[in-house]
Amino acid sequence: MTVSKEIEKYLSDATEKLQIEKKLSVSFSNMPKLCDFQCNDCYSLAKVLGKNPYDLACKIVQNIESNEDYIFEVARPAFINIKLTDRKLASIVNQFSKDDMGGVEKHEKSQKVILDYGGANVAKQLHAGHLRSPITGEGLKRLYRLLGDEVIADVHLGDWGLQMGLTELQLYEDGVLDYYFGKSTTKPTITLEMLNEAYPKASARKNIDLEFKKKADEWTLKIQNREQPYHEIYQEIRQVSVKEIKQNYQDLGASFDLWYGESDAEEYIGKAIQIIEDKKLARESEGALVVDVAVEGENIPIEKKDPQEIQRYKNPMPPAIIRKYNGSALYATTDIATVLMRNEMFKDVDRIEYIVDARQKTHFIQVFRVCKMAGISPPKQELIHIGYGTMNGKDGKPFKTRSGDTIKLVRDIENAMDTEGAPNGTAAYTIPAGVTLDGGGHKITASSNWKATSHPIIGVTAGAGRVTTTIKNLTIDGSGKSGHGINVWSGSEPKANVKVENVTINNTATAGMVVNNSIVEASGLKTEGNAWGAVNVDKGAS
Repeated sequence: MTVSKEIEKYLSDATEKLQIEKKLSVSFSNMPKLCDFQCNDCYSLAKVLGKNPYDLACKIVQNIESNEDYIFEVARPAFINIKLTDRKLASIVNQFSKDDMGGVEKHEKSQKVILDYGGANVAKQLHAGHLRSPITGEGLKRLYRLLGDEVIADVHLGDWGLQMGLTELQLYEDGVLDYYFGKSTTKPTITLEMLNEAYPKASARKNIDLEFKKKADEWTLKIQNREQPYHEIYQEIRQVSVKEIKQNYQDLGASFDLWYGESDAEEYIGKAIQIIEDKKLARESEGALVVDVAVEGENIPIEKKDPQEIQRYKNPMPPAIIRKYNGSALYATTDIATVLMRNEMFKDVDRIEYIVDARQKTHFIQVFRVCKMAGISPPKQELIHIGYGTMNGKDGKPFKTRSGDTIKLVRDIENAMDTEGAPNGTAAYTIPAGVTLDGGGHKITASSNWKATSHPIIGVTAGAGRVTTTIKNLTIDGSGKSGHGINVWSGSEPKANVKVENVTINNTATAGMVVNNSIVEASGLKTEGNAWGAVNVDKGAS
């Protein structure tokens, strides 16, 4: 029974004694310094009973069974305030400490959830803005699994859109792809550097060169139709790009069950469009195939003041374009087809959640409505868009890969693994007691600007209750400048308790590790090139 239910039981028992049938409810206090929970029902109850609210609250409290867990008090004008006693708080903490779930209750009924996050575009280098989706999605995945849901994580790469045609066409015009068109006998090695240069250049060109944009559209259609050598080149680009994306996401600690992309839904596009057409939901508009998704009160035409004026709408909700004028697929097309694919691959999916930029809100409203209208998504299935804000540059505008001047994600990760130390001899990173630091095989390096040899890279201090701190799967390089790689220190009791597993410490200006009045259990510790040797054990240490 939860704390709130226990409190409500005490209140209900008291009202029964007073022959009052209504059950009282409690909520968290809006003044935590005053109490933990509060009951606000005495006003409405007193009105029904024709009594004074304050007197009624006092009578209820007087009839509460004596106990050692809760303190019930009446506050004017008629609140019942409830405080948890130290005894109750201690029992809750002890209970949580023995519970693997830490007091978190699993869902009464587990749900099957597909999480669509990560969503990096192939042929585009990741930038700082790409931190948002994998980190948010990974957090939700772990939370849902903790709560008992069956979660399928799909990275859903953007690998089937215009950026592929733009990138290939630019590489072709730069002469990189001559081999594939019989103009050279030497097969090129397509590199990430080539892609990072080609896409921003092509993206800028399409905005000022309409002929180039038209060619890119045609090139994209050839890729989607699997024409050669266009599709072969596409596969080469995808392989190079996905390798980099996987490494970036691994560095961030994000993992996926499925590494599918828009291209994997391609075989479902025809079927999805056929379902939509069979239900007579689609119409042609300027050569494209669209579905009207506006509901009552949306997309209402505003009367023109001039016949030449562009038509504007109140509460605009434009139709969803599901096929372009030239027959190629769009973002909406592949997303609709992906919902169909997921429901055919996985039965009884309760929720599909998309962790994507909030600017895509209208897009997802359109896609979700088409899927529901066509029956591609079952009636009880929830389609949810979880949006987030933008990461902006110095100009206040959101980062865009196509601009070519964004902060690269790989540089962010490398910077996070580099450090200059901290002032006054403190550690660059202080690990709180009881925390596990899993480096995931990464390396922390002291930079050329390291402050002084008195600064350790990682510091660990003691915590109450002799909890154990763990440091594992990490390489620490002092670059000949830093102090200790790891400094485990405790000035008095309690001693710090630390486990060190699979850690390498190299090139510090002092000792690899210093242990003072603390207990360290090490396995897989490797050290080399540390000026004072591997481990320096001070007083009271073991």
